[in-house]
Formats: sequence, C-alpha cells, structure tokens
Amino acid sequence: RVVKRRNTANKKERRRTMSINNAFSELRDCIPNVPADTKLSKIKTLPAAQQQQQQQQLQQQHQQQHQQQQFSLNIHHKEQPKEEEPNLNGTLLCPSNGDKRSKGRTGWPHHVWALELKQ
Repeated sequence: RVVKRRNTANKKERRRTMSINNAFSELRDCIPNVPADTKLSKIKTLPAAQQQQQQQQLQQQHQQQHQQQQFSLNIHHKEQPKEEEPNLNGTLLCPSNGDKRSKGRTGWPHHVWALELKQ
C-alpha cells in the first residue's frame, strides 16, 4: 500500500514538474531578442519576462495617452469658438501684432507665414 501511494505521488510530481516546465517554455517563446539556440534558465526567464511585460505596459500607456490627446484635440477643435481656437490648423502668431493672437485663419498661405516669421 505504501508503494502504491509513493507511485501515485511520483506521478503527480512528474505531471506538476512537466506543467511548470511547459509554462516556462511558453514564457521563453514570448521573450524577444533571445537567440533561438539559447535556452534561458528559469531564474533568467522570470526577470526577462517581467521586463518585457513592463515595456509592453509602458508602450500601451503611451499609446493610450496619445489616443486621449488626439481625442481631446479633436473635441476642443470642434467645440471652441473660432476666436479661442488653439493653434491646430496651421495658424501662427503674427509677429507684427506683438502678443495678440490671430483669430482663426487669416487666409494667408503657409509660405507667406513662413516668410513673415523669418523676418
């Protein structure tokens, strides 16, 4: 009876170990920039996977912030009255007016603005 329990425990342990090893193998496949002939140890795999996850989270946050900024710019652009419209459509400050902001588009082509700013 003791031998049978031991065999059962050994089978369970083998299955558990195989499951862990398979999970680490899948995790290694998700880590970029590791040569195909290199097998990371379990100790090296975990920090590399954590670093990869942090980089992905930062990238996702950056993309979300960029999307929110774009959305915010679109909302402000549509809802604000013309005289308070931010400088989004190529309108520039007129240097001859001092601190006064131009009110919307003046009809001047972009190359004229560029020449004005160079003076």
